[in-house]
Amino acid sequence: ALAVAIDKFVDHIPLERQVRIMFRQDLKVTSQSLWDQIDQVARLARPTYEAIHREILQAEVIGADETRWPVMGKGNEGRYGWYAWCIRGPAGVAFRILDSRSKEAARAVLQGYRGVVVADGYGAYSALADDRAAPFTLANCWAHVRRKFWEIRENYPASCQEILDLIAELYTVERLIPKELSE
Repeated sequence: ALAVAIDKFVDHIPLERQVRIMFRQDLKVTSQSLWDQIDQVARLARPTYEAIHREILQAEVIGADETRWPVMGKGNEGRYGWYAWCIRGPAGVAFRILDSRSKEAARAVLQGYRGVVVADGYGAYSALADDRAAPFTLANCWAHVRRKFWEIRENYPASCQEILDLIAELYTVERLIPKELSE
């Protein structure tokens, strides 16, 4: 079962292709039986995954991000029905696949986190941080702020360059911080 999961998720070998490979080795299986094995591995691994998620949420500072997760299949081209949410801390990285990028989805991922969340400026984090029930401090990522000024620099060259230079100074100071203090 673990080999099937590794082939699918690490080596990106679809289950149907694995069925054909096994058939050439005189193993007669179905993609559903392989899926059932992967599902069982996921069920067995879930307590460990949840423990890692909880451990990440104990850090003073975590990173959070989300991105579209495309729905595959006929008629779904270009459609996004799911979103991959990610939190990162010294203990590791944890992902959640949810059907929304909403404030409530952010709340589900952060689970009452108390500390500093470094994010990309996406509105769900701001809305949640503004909620009195959310006990975290939001720190937006300078790389994302920098990108916005870079995109409009043709329209406001002097002002944008001044801001870009100031952000570059922040990066210079950051490089001076010993690695063990910045983690």
